Amino acid sequence: MADTERRIKTVRVSIEKEIEINLENTLGKMSEEEFLSEWRKSFWDVESLDDIYKHAAEMVCAGFAGCNLDGIGMLSGHAYADEGDTVFRIREEYMDSEIVNEQ
Repeated sequence: MADTERRIKTVRVSIEKEIEINLENTLGKMSEEEFLSEWRKSFWDVESLDDIYKHAAEMVCAGFAGCNLDGIGMLSGHAYADEGDTVFRIREEYMDSEIVNEQ
């Protein structure tokens, strides 16, 4: 086995996070129904505001913290955010990893 071949491994990483999402600035003065109506017109159909909370949390996990996203504004990890921005806080995080195969 060549030296470079031993340097390649596939690793499975499992990440579990508990994320607090604050949509107060995102909704602004709109009611929940007004916000959902605008969301459905502009993006995709959602059943409730819970779908937006889950979407925001998934975007945090996908590495979009600090990014400005359509519909939810800037994903901010700071306690204070501008109007239209979504604030998040990672409350818990657990990671586990394992080697899946070696070459």
